[in-house]
Amino acid sequence: MNHVAKHFISLIVAFTALTGSSNAAIQTWTVDGGGVTSSLQINVSGNPVIAHMLPGTGLKLAYCVSGCYSATPTWQLSAVTDPGVGGGLLSMQLTPAGAPVISYFDINSNVLKLATCTGNCNGATPTWQIVTVDATVGSGPNTSLQLDATGKPIIAYYDTTGPRLKLATCTANCATAAPTWEVVTVDNTSGAGFGPKSLRLNASGMPLISYYNSVSKILKLATCTSACASASPVWQLVTVDSAANVGIDSSLQLSASGDPVIAYYQTTGGNLKLATCTANCASATPTWQTVVVDGAVDDVGKYPSLRLSASGNAIISYYDVTNGDLRLATCTVNCAVSASWTKQVVDSLNDVGEDTSLQLNAVGNPVISYRKSFGSSLKLALVQPDVFTVTATPNPASAGGVLNCAPTSGGAPGATALVPAGETASCTATPNAGWVTQSISGCGGNPTSQGVNSFTTGPIPAPCTVNASFIEPVTCGTANGVATQTAPSLNLCVDGTASAVTPVVSAFNWSCTAPGGTQVSCTAPQLYAVTSSASPVGGGVVTCTPQILPYNGSGVCTQTPNPGFNFVNWSGACSGSGACNLTSIAGPNVVTANYAAAPLANPVIVPTLDHWLLLLLAALTVCVAASRLRSQSAPRARSR
Repeated sequence: MNHVAKHFISLIVAFTALTGSSNAAIQTWTVDGGGVTSSLQINVSGNPVIAHMLPGTGLKLAYCVSGCYSATPTWQLSAVTDPGVGGGLLSMQLTPAGAPVISYFDINSNVLKLATCTGNCNGATPTWQIVTVDATVGSGPNTSLQLDATGKPIIAYYDTTGPRLKLATCTANCATAAPTWEVVTVDNTSGAGFGPKSLRLNASGMPLISYYNSVSKILKLATCTSACASASPVWQLVTVDSAANVGIDSSLQLSASGDPVIAYYQTTGGNLKLATCTANCASATPTWQTVVVDGAVDDVGKYPSLRLSASGNAIISYYDVTNGDLRLATCTVNCAVSASWTKQVVDSLNDVGEDTSLQLNAVGNPVISYRKSFGSSLKLALVQPDVFTVTATPNPASAGGVLNCAPTSGGAPGATALVPAGETASCTATPNAGWVTQSISGCGGNPTSQGVNSFTTGPIPAPCTVNASFIEPVTCGTANGVATQTAPSLNLCVDGTASAVTPVVSAFNWSCTAPGGTQVSCTAPQLYAVTSSASPVGGGVVTCTPQILPYNGSGVCTQTPNPGFNFVNWSGACSGSGACNLTSIAGPNVVTANYAAAPLANPVIVPTLDHWLLLLLAALTVCVAASRLRSQSAPRARSR
């Protein structure tokens, strides 16, 4: 079987193993010839700028002048250094003014150098200021460059004399012939920093470096925590992944919250992996979530280049070793845990995809520079990912209002929106007069509550529909919820027409109905009176508290007898002679305390006529007897 047939079969296998991406538009261009190592940036005009190394012709710059994503772009190619200079991976950044700054390894002098464009940077003959960063022979392969907030270059690189990982920070006169450099060792462990590494600066300007240790064959991360631009910075060194032979190629990015996300190659097994720090990221014990992105069938993942989309999803360009293809993996959901990935072949013609460098253009589409080994050329690819239709559906469609959606990344809102795969759509509801938005839902977004008019979908994996429900505002009046003994007749509805008030044992109920039929239920809790009395009237004092009770309410009645009466029992809502406790009120209640006259302790005898006559006779008898006694006792008169 010849080479072409083998490659064709490999291509079929590769496409069979991939998922998603059926209608993505891919454009590729050849930029320059020769063996190439490249670093890509997108300038403020949206045009690609590529620094690349060609053995025999030196370090070069390719600047797209016009028609950059058309069939016939115009490129300006210019030399940066003399022929034969350059080796290992280079790294380029653009200043805010768009001037390229390039770190690279000079294979003639075996030292790390920096080239800064100082004039005519987009022309055929730009002016370059080239300086030696680290004069230690053997310092500089596989550099990674960043510019701080003031435009000063910071470079991570490998010192083969250690071997060790080092960092050079420019502190003054950086674009001149005599810059000042602070060079420090980051990790002095043997083998630290071998191979491609990746440097990023966090929001505070502190460096983070992902790198490979060639002795222990593990992926590590170095985070500067203080004094980063001094001679004695403080570094936190941690292991990211210690599986068999991981991390020889890595690409680091920082999330919106500043947490590291790293794409890397695992040599054993040939896997592309992604590690996301989820907690304690700047400490000695960070928490890492690692997932295999690709590699179940083929040996894939070399030369990874990672970027994060506007929504924080990982996008990775990488090389398929088995099939000699350039691939792209895009995370659509759950990127740190059980990620859902769309993977596609970007270029598959005659062994392409080494030394990838990925950037996202202004609308978030991947732009990739890479090397084509067969024929030795520098290539560029633009990937416009799958675009899915998000349909906005108002309900009811005619009277309620209007719903429009647009890609969150930008675009005109409308009844339909074309949204790139993995991106979100933003939708806005506009209710008609007299209506309100009840809810918006669909396409993986969280449903909204009543009155909320804005909505964001989840990442879009396929065509889907967003629904907005509109209702006419119908509101109960101020009588709603107010307890009463009699059926309310006023303030029943604020909006809509009130129905008849229907009493039930617990409440008075009615509804308010809008002209379109929207209805809301209203209710007023029902109260019941407690009537108390004494029998006979005047027998005692009866008190019930409270005298007005709600349905299922409770109360207590007490009684106090008046003088000459005794309490007998309760009747009505209470019975018996014990306490009167009213419970589970379900209607009007009458409570009666019953009394009886009390018996006298010392009875009074009322004399009759016979008694009076006997008393009179006894008195006369006493008087007669007394008169006789006086007569007998008086002395008689003497006779003369």
